Amino acid sequence: MEDDVAGINRQALPPPPERPSPRAPTWRASWDHALAVEWFTKGAEVGLPKARFNLGLCLEEGEGMAAPDYPAAADWYRRAADAGHAGAANNLSTFFTLGRGRACQIMPAASSAMF
Repeated sequence: MEDDVAGINRQALPPPPERPSPRAPTWRASWDHALAVEWFTKGAEVGLPKARFNLGLCLEEGEGMAAPDYPAAADWYRRAADAGHAGAANNLSTFFTLGRGRACQIMPAASSAMF
């Protein structure tokens, strides 16, 4: 009986569309990156956390521009993280770990206080 139901469902429903992963290079290569940056910037300026995060991604990767802009990407990640975007908080912590973007001002003060 269960096999009959599964067979009927397969006949009635079309197969799901094949869609590459959002992180796949071929999928992102089809974007108009300059246009994406323009719209992400508009959304980020009005306060949308996801737009701020996506703008940070574009700035980090250098998509839609000549070269990556790490300080600007860190700034947009910080703004998105302040608005509660967990992915932005993760990327911002990675920036600090790798030494990208603006230098963290807490570390010199903390290290001088320790010694």
